[in-house]
Amino acid sequence: MLSPEEMKSVIGHELAHHLLWQLNDGEFFIADRMLQGLAEDPRSEFSHQQSARRYQLYTEIFADRGSLAVARDLHSVVGGW
Repeated sequence: MLSPEEMKSVIGHELAHHLLWQLNDGEFFIADRMLQGLAEDPRSEFSHQQSARRYQLYTEIFADRGSLAVARDLHSVVGGW
């Protein structure tokens, strides 16, 4: 069970994902869908897969930063996951 601060952190994380997908008229969301689609194609190159992986890591870092901005406590951010 998450503490109230950890729950706030998780909600902040998910809202940061939503914010990212809404920025620049959804261009980051479109890029994510395109990269994931390319990476999942059996004909894709290794570079496509790595680009998708790195992009996904970046989106998680963005969301984690949003989580920290809301919770203002690193322990709650880490404990929420």
